[in-house]
Amino acid sequence: MITRITEKKLQLVVDKLNRVTGNHLSPFTMGVNDLGVRVIKANVGTYVLDYAYNGVGLEQVDNESHGVRSIISGYETKRDLYNRISAFILGFELRNSFDGNNS
Repeated sequence: MITRITEKKLQLVVDKLNRVTGNHLSPFTMGVNDLGVRVIKANVGTYVLDYAYNGVGLEQVDNESHGVRSIISGYETKRDLYNRISAFILGFELRNSFDGNNS
């Protein structure tokens, strides 16, 4: 039986990717600057989902202004992206096991 891939399941696998790579789960962090003004800081390196054209893509926050870069070119079905991200995670986990890094 094939399990349905929902937006929630897709977000959970992206959260796992962020944990495996040592990134924040959220693309933003709220803070206060030296003047006491609340600011929103982009968490560079965080992986995020982008929905468009009846599909979904994987992007990574690339700079402090929340610019992003596409990690997997184009937009795909949720199932296809879920499978590709899962393979991506497996690659990181294998690398970490060879490096002796258990994070």
